[in-house]
Amino acid sequence: MANDTQFFNHLKKEVGLHLFVAAPARVITMNANGTADIKILFKTKDKDGELSDHPPVVEVPILKHIGELITGDVVWVNFADRALDHMTGAHTFDPGFTRVHSINDAVIVGVFK
Repeated sequence: MANDTQFFNHLKKEVGLHLFVAAPARVITMNANGTADIKILFKTKDKDGELSDHPPVVEVPILKHIGELITGDVVWVNFADRALDHMTGAHTFDPGFTRVHSINDAVIVGVFK
């Protein structure tokens, strides 16, 4: 395989490993502000192939239709295309950051039974 093909295959893999779209997670804590702290169930792998857990994601918004969650529930989370830090209600907003598909912009969209 040509060096340029190997380079682009490696680049595609590296970008894909840092692009968050959706994942299963476990509720660690329910917060008084109506958010949850979660633990992503997928492990991450470093360059040497070592597996490790993702750090907890804190204060994750929960969509209205989900209902009551409890610690230990397994949920499905989606990750926003852009940063959610500056979102307030139904107003349009400038994301204010260049991050995209970040683990920090998770939203709970469903619960596994």
